[in-house]
Amino acid sequence: MAQELLFSKHFQWEDKCYLVHVYRHGQKNYRGSHMAETALGPGDSIISDGSSPEDVLRKHQTVLPLAILSRSLL
Repeated sequence: MAQELLFSKHFQWEDKCYLVHVYRHGQKNYRGSHMAETALGPGDSIISDGSSPEDVLRKHQTVLPLAILSRSLL
């Protein structure tokens, strides 16, 4: 599936900075037309889907602290 990188944005949380990449899906019938991705470690990425770049970034920034916190509990 081809993806086009639209932009990247830094997300600051608890003295750490995480890079969020926002993509547009190349596949027309995909569930969400955009996705955001943040790598938390080797083989560990958080991915969110949304209908627009703004929508997916907002959703991703909402769930990212929970994802980061959950990794710290392991």
